[in-house]
Amino acid sequence: MINLEELNRARKTFIHGEKVTEICGPELPATSTLEGDNVKKINVGCFVYKKDPSDRQWKHLIHSLVQTPHPSSHPILNSNSNFIQFNCVQLDPSDIRNNQLIIKKINVLWIGGGLAPEHCERLMEKGKLEILKFLQFGGGYIGCCAGAYIACTPFDLDLTSWNYSLLNYSILDLNNWERGMGMCNCELTSDGMSICNPSDVATTDKEDIVMFYRNGPLFIKATKENLKTFGSDKSTNNKVLVTFKQTFKKKEGVDMIDTPAVICGEYGKGRVIAYSTHPEASEEKAITQFKCSFVWCANICLIN
Repeated sequence: MINLEELNRARKTFIHGEKVTEICGPELPATSTLEGDNVKKINVGCFVYKKDPSDRQWKHLIHSLVQTPHPSSHPILNSNSNFIQFNCVQLDPSDIRNNQLIIKKINVLWIGGGLAPEHCERLMEKGKLEILKFLQFGGGYIGCCAGAYIACTPFDLDLTSWNYSLLNYSILDLNNWERGMGMCNCELTSDGMSICNPSDVATTDKEDIVMFYRNGPLFIKATKENLKTFGSDKSTNNKVLVTFKQTFKKKEGVDMIDTPAVICGEYGKGRVIAYSTHPEASEEKAITQFKCSFVWCANICLIN
């Protein structure tokens, strides 16, 4: 079980330059009177190849979840009734294979960038089965870029080792995956907005957002044939949260505009979100949306 006092101490040393592999935050504002059940703690497992405080994915996650303050008076993250804290811990492939998602009481597993085939080669079949079990019984999964490739349903037998069929979407235009990188104009759908701030949906059904993009997957709904061959009947309620409004592509590549940038769904009793983008390395608005995604995937009850 994660020791919150140790994690809070770790957070302070991290911010002052020392390196840690477990950390908790952000801290409650000095003016806050919330305590007890009003402070919701989400245990986040960050997938790394080996436990290393200087791991780039880890540093991006800590910057976005722990070091970036919540917006003031945010209805989900920082309200008069609730304050969200993230207890983040590094998990290497052997941790996942050896049931640490359950033992460490992880609420949400995050797999970030890199190369999806390499991630899955290190996880091995045992790691895949542990992740599927974790989700089936109520855990959460957030994949960004490489982690999003992993969440997709294969369209070919060769992809089955690194597509876990967590969502009923396949990869579009895989041959042209090296599209480039940069800040990318996107648009939140009404479903995407409802995860961040349900009250906004009553006034508008779309909202602009900018996210960093680097060779992330293009999503397309899996065909009936692919779902029959490679899909999972445990994946349900798939929705589009964000669409692309800008494109990165080679001459022969498919245009990204209006294709899904972020998708979500349920897997068994668990919840899954796949980002083609890197919200953890994006503007503040995208980081806020990213934080809210962890709350949604953890499926915790907020106090009204």
